[in-house]
Amino acid sequence: MRDDSILIVDDDEDIIYLFKVALEEHGYWVETAVTGGEAIEKASKQRFSLVLLDHKLADIDGIQVADELIRMDKEIKIIFITGVNELKDRIKTDDVILDVILKPISESMLVDVVQDFFDSPSV
Repeated sequence: MRDDSILIVDDDEDIIYLFKVALEEHGYWVETAVTGGEAIEKASKQRFSLVLLDHKLADIDGIQVADELIRMDKEIKIIFITGVNELKDRIKTDDVILDVILKPISESMLVDVVQDFFDSPSV
């Protein structure tokens, strides 16, 4: 696993593109998935340090995707990025689910959140 590896999971390909470009410009290695199934498949073949995960996906609920990713890799860290305000209260943030960030999120805020994660001593 690369120390700077990120998986972005969102069914909005425009968001994926913007996030990927912004993070790659800052030196991160980024992989993307537009469905929960694709995310799970990629995570089964490649370990990621961080997953940026949308809650509402076309095929599987983001919480179910998170549960499966955690089952596959206890070291994985997840940040939910969602437009669902109520989700923030439903998801317990802990050592695995680091945060829930509400959309819309600017590129600079995204980069700041990711940099904070990688700058933390636990990575």
